[in-house]
Amino acid sequence: MKSKSFLDTALVLEEKRSTIIYFLLFYTIGLIYHVFYYYFAALYSYHNFRLDKFLILSGPYIILTFLLPLLFIFIKSKYLYLIKYIYVSVFIVTTFFADLVSYWLTNLYDGGNIGEVIMVIFSAIFVNQNFFWFVSVGLFAKYILVAVIHPELFSLIMMPAALVVIVCIVGYVILLRFLAYVRSINEVYNDHFSSMVKGIVAILELKDPHTRGHSERVAHYSVTLARKVGGFTEQELNTFYYSCLLHDIGKIQISDDILTKPDKLLDTEYEVVKMHTVFGAEAIKDIESLHPCIEIIRHHHERWDGTGYPDGLKGEEIPLLTRIASIADAFDAMTSHRAYRAALTPDEAYARIIKGAGTQFDPNLIPHFKNVFPTWLSLLHDYHETHEEEYKRLYGQDRRSSVKGVSL
Repeated sequence: MKSKSFLDTALVLEEKRSTIIYFLLFYTIGLIYHVFYYYFAALYSYHNFRLDKFLILSGPYIILTFLLPLLFIFIKSKYLYLIKYIYVSVFIVTTFFADLVSYWLTNLYDGGNIGEVIMVIFSAIFVNQNFFWFVSVGLFAKYILVAVIHPELFSLIMMPAALVVIVCIVGYVILLRFLAYVRSINEVYNDHFSSMVKGIVAILELKDPHTRGHSERVAHYSVTLARKVGGFTEQELNTFYYSCLLHDIGKIQISDDILTKPDKLLDTEYEVVKMHTVFGAEAIKDIESLHPCIEIIRHHHERWDGTGYPDGLKGEEIPLLTRIASIADAFDAMTSHRAYRAALTPDEAYARIIKGAGTQFDPNLIPHFKNVFPTWLSLLHDYHETHEEEYKRLYGQDRRSSVKGVSL
């Protein structure tokens, strides 16, 4: 399962609102205009009313009415984004044929109405350039196709076609402003979110200084390995990074006596430590913006063979990004000093991870781990260089001894 972005919930909600608003605007305004112009105005003032023409040109709105149940079905599904394309496509195609049939019956062409203008200019509310151009190009192509089929209508078609172009320009300016606002809001949101996450990690590291830098290194290792695996968007990788930063948040609820114990833990104490995965997931379950982190926090100690904790997930039951994070977590744990043991060298940690393929780790990820290992060594080396003075203050020795004998 791929990680969701932190804004997914909000974006889905806004997509639903935009879909409903957009549909109501172009459907109701277009229908009101249609009834007024082709019925009341034709009946009482401008030109002779013809019931057959009115019914033919009403066809698109009748079809859209019958498609209303589809709108509500899609709004509640993961295919929400498709419904706007479906409705616009149906409207363009049905109005194209309705205009042609009306012209063949009455020898009068009345293509274009206010509903089409609404379609273009309000498509900007989705803040989606692909959809905006889909609507604009679709309508313009409809008029061009009519002109190809009936060249004699060229002069009549130029008016609505030109109107589409003008409205398209206006709508695009509005869309660009929307996009600028969204980018600004997103940048502010990400900055605040990043500060919040790093603040939480800082609190955890104050509680357990022996793991200082662990979350940050695991996050960097994990994202580097995920890039090597491939198939993830930048947004997913950004979410993954923050999830890894928070993967040990549950340790805040573990007693200091256990967490910083200089000797090997008793079985009962180890069982308490294992609960940090559950504590962490529970701690953030009511914080909606942190929901994407729950999988990593709860399951980063699951094992490929099903003997991990807390839920004993096995194989591909464990989300892919969590399987990636578990390799990074294990590597950094092995190459870090703890109160009860010295760090392994990166080569020793490398060998243990290779040996754990098919038992602790996903064997399909091991080739990617081998490829990314030199990058991990570089990251480890850079971190040691940056934090050497801090490490000496904690341990009274040179931390670079943990990577001695390794070519960086």
